[in-house]
Amino acid sequence: MLPSPIPATRFFASHHDTFEVPFPSDEIHLWLISVSADDPTLHSCFDSLTSDETLRARRFLSEPTRRRFIITRAALRRILRGYHDKLPTDFPISTGTFGKPFLESAELKAPLHFNVSHSGDLALMGFCVRAEIGVDIEEERRLTGLVEIGKKVFSEREFSFLQTLPESERRTAFFQLWTCKEASLKAEGTGFNRDPRSICLFSEAKSRNEISRLIHMDGQSIQWATPPSGYSLAWAFQSTESPKVRWIQT
Repeated sequence: MLPSPIPATRFFASHHDTFEVPFPSDEIHLWLISVSADDPTLHSCFDSLTSDETLRARRFLSEPTRRRFIITRAALRRILRGYHDKLPTDFPISTGTFGKPFLESAELKAPLHFNVSHSGDLALMGFCVRAEIGVDIEEERRLTGLVEIGKKVFSEREFSFLQTLPESERRTAFFQLWTCKEASLKAEGTGFNRDPRSICLFSEAKSRNEISRLIHMDGQSIQWATPPSGYSLAWAFQSTESPKVRWIQT
């Protein structure tokens, strides 16, 4: 069972542990944070962003999306400085060709791979020393055109499986497959620039239930977890050696 999400207000009010890098190479660290926060916390988070990040935040037309970005980004910056206390407060977060964030700083003595996803009121962040990591969290919202979307992202085998499910189970299964697939694509660094239909989770998992356990595919370890009600989440690790998952709580 997953831990309860860390409330943003408590997260920013507390002094979380500082982790030495490298932390054990067989571990991945996962943080689940609620991004709902009061205005004072939001303003404090906004003030902690770099000038580029504040400009990015102001471009969001949706107020909920803007607040979610500000709090998630501020939390990411605080966690990264917890792992790398030599980083300056205004350290940059770079992005790769397909948008995956990474650290590029002379202060780093060891690499730290990380990935971030947010949806609804929650943000999921994953960190690893040994290999690239991808995470995804999705609010199980109602989607129109579920069949049409499914044809664009799922392999024939996955799509056929979804069609066999009763409607009451189909949406959860849809997001379970979606989060595993997106976490995998983010771990390899391509995101949806690679055709998601080229990944078939059922090539390794014989049933949907097996996806809830660790599966190995294309040099990755992928796992879906039972999240808070109304969400699906998954992580992928660029290694076939099963990692130890540590959920961090402040």
